[in-house]
Amino acid sequence: MMCDSSNLTFREIFLISLLQVFILCILLMPYIVLTTKESAEFRNNIREKKNYFSDTGHSYLDISRKHTDERQKVKRISFLKVQKSGSSTVACILIRFGIYNNLSMFLPKQTFISEKEQKLLLREKRHYDVYMIHTFYNYNFFTHIVYNPNIIGIIRRPETRLISHAFFSKLSMKYNSLRGLNDQDFINKIVENTKRYRVNNVMGRFFGLQDTTISEKALQDKLLKLNAEFKLVLILEMLDESLIILKRYFRWSVFDIIYAAKKTRHHDNVHLNASQIRHLKLTNNIEYAIYKFFYEDLKRKIQNAGEDLVQEVARFKHILNQTQTFCNKHGNNGKYFTVKASDWDDSFTVSKRDCRIIFEEDVRQLKKGRYTYL
Repeated sequence: MMCDSSNLTFREIFLISLLQVFILCILLMPYIVLTTKESAEFRNNIREKKNYFSDTGHSYLDISRKHTDERQKVKRISFLKVQKSGSSTVACILIRFGIYNNLSMFLPKQTFISEKEQKLLLREKRHYDVYMIHTFYNYNFFTHIVYNPNIIGIIRRPETRLISHAFFSKLSMKYNSLRGLNDQDFINKIVENTKRYRVNNVMGRFFGLQDTTISEKALQDKLLKLNAEFKLVLILEMLDESLIILKRYFRWSVFDIIYAAKKTRHHDNVHLNASQIRHLKLTNNIEYAIYKFFYEDLKRKIQNAGEDLVQEVARFKHILNQTQTFCNKHGNNGKYFTVKASDWDDSFTVSKRDCRIIFEEDVRQLKKGRYTYL
């Protein structure tokens, strides 16, 4: 029986319409619930995948894995850039990786971020993929400037780091009272009183260990805490081994870690005798404690990485030599060379454009965007 809508009142028409909507909702409810449930599962899956990839650099990584999966490369990194420890060399690796992978990088004009500037940056809600500017380590800052980062650092044998730092400062005219001394006498004066010349416990300050009166027990506890927060601390004296470990941890390729030494300084050979070394170990004990702790930690990581690590490091050194030979050739003969696949890596090519960004660009140029690889 059909209803004649012309004979219905407005109120009756409204009630009929409302009833129709109600019936339609009942009929569609199973689909609405299913869609909502599937949407929640999808979000959870995305969240789990996001956590998996971010955790890849932390707890769940099998460092014996050989080949690279672009989807699983670790791409969020906070780097503790310690002065005169080969940190500019590693920073250039990170910047190049950021450029090639279109990552956001914190690259301010200044070369050092003070603790005051850290606090200002903490107030901002902006995050980056990569951080690699000189600053003193603060866990809250490092995990804010890069969300859920893989934290790495680099250190160097304390006496050689001290010598490099001293000559760097000498070139910048910070030691007016030591002008005119030959290189050996200059270093002898520095070693006598590292505190006076502000080169004492530098690595300690960068790692947030500024209290030189800290007890041995408290110092070891701090180092254990740092070790839990850092994915890897590279050692300059074992840079190639360190980078291969980093490559495996981060699921990078050999191409990603090819490097050229940056900011190398030349001076006369200087020598520290046994008495001077003993003096430094007493007056800069935190530096030596840091070096000993992370040196032993890296040795354990190397040992746990498998017997083939030695062969992979040897191959990496060979590739570095090949790359340098190719890049040193002038002219356009051979615009690229190919590195064949191996048990540890897939095949890749190095072009003349890659050569320029690897060997010719430094941190300052890269920070300014004055790279010539495009």
